[in-house]
Amino acid sequence: MPRSTEIRTQSLTQAELNSPRLKSPQLKSHVRRVVLKAGGTLFLSVFAPLAANAAQILAVRVWPSEDYTRVTLENDSELKTTHFLVKDPNRLVIDIEGLELNATLRQLVAKIQGDDPYIKQVRVGQNRPNVVRLVFDLKEEINPQVFTLPPVGGYQHRLIFDLYPVNPPDPIAALINEWDKNHPGDAQSKARQGPPDGKHDAWPKEDAPDVTRMLTIVLDPGHGGEDP
Repeated sequence: MPRSTEIRTQSLTQAELNSPRLKSPQLKSHVRRVVLKAGGTLFLSVFAPLAANAAQILAVRVWPSEDYTRVTLENDSELKTTHFLVKDPNRLVIDIEGLELNATLRQLVAKIQGDDPYIKQVRVGQNRPNVVRLVFDLKEEINPQVFTLPPVGGYQHRLIFDLYPVNPPDPIAALINEWDKNHPGDAQSKARQGPPDGKHDAWPKEDAPDVTRMLTIVLDPGHGGEDP
């Protein structure tokens, strides 16, 4: 608890007000310094807790995928944000209010990997008192979704940025590409195979030659007697 500063005043009699000693320039200067010092101490005692009560970032996490990239900031209290997009080059700018830059938040820079499909890099800085600015340099145009989640289980308050592509990939084509990547032998065997059944036979058939056969007919006239 900050120590409060109390300024006590005493009522002066008319004789004291008319005292030459009270009207001396040295005394007036001394009184002015005392009042200013007390006022400054009072100002600091009132506004210093605002900085001390700023939210603290507890953890930063990044999950890149083909569908979207998720960035999560876990903090000890709910945060308010504003964001906007900038083109040429593509950037996402997020201002987080009620926050002071700390070492944990600076770790976000190292969390961005080169194989992230949507984020090229991120810059973090104290934009103004109690406002931290994040600037994401993007590899393509994105559709951002920014939202918060309340504490649950072992997690505290979370501020989440989901970066979706403007033109999402075709799920069927992605599934085929994934299958071909995981089964390269099947793709090669299919290429070596002939056309499917029903198109034509694998081996050509030879036409059967025409054969003309001569038939001989034998007649038995008989002789009327018994066969020996």
